[in-house]
Amino acid sequence: MRRTEILGGLIRTSVALLAIALTAAAPVRAEGNTSEISIGERLYSQKCSLCDGSDAKGRTEVAALLKIDTPDLTRIAARRKGWFPEILVREIVDGRFAIHGPRAMPIWGLTMSQEEMIAITEYLFGLQDPLP
Repeated sequence: MRRTEILGGLIRTSVALLAIALTAAAPVRAEGNTSEISIGERLYSQKCSLCDGSDAKGRTEVAALLKIDTPDLTRIAARRKGWFPEILVREIVDGRFAIHGPRAMPIWGLTMSQEEMIAITEYLFGLQDPLP
């Protein structure tokens, strides 16, 4: 391997580890009468937005640096003729099952509760353009 390839790989790995460490360091707790949607939005912002974008449309600088293609998460239902595959989306967020492609995405099922993963799924449902 050439030195530049090794250095590039180390930089991508370091950025990924830093992004995971930063998102894992911020615990999320429901306060008062906070709705599932706002919990999901907060979780998405903390756990997902570095790679998938604050607008959930993908193609962030972190994703580019890691050389991963992140899909537009606001068009999940549109790509499926109006159907939002809730269970599939939740399993992809979970990450413990090999259904979301390369392992560039963190395995959130090891650090997040089912309720948190459901909240993110519900948040993504609310972002669908157009809503199913």
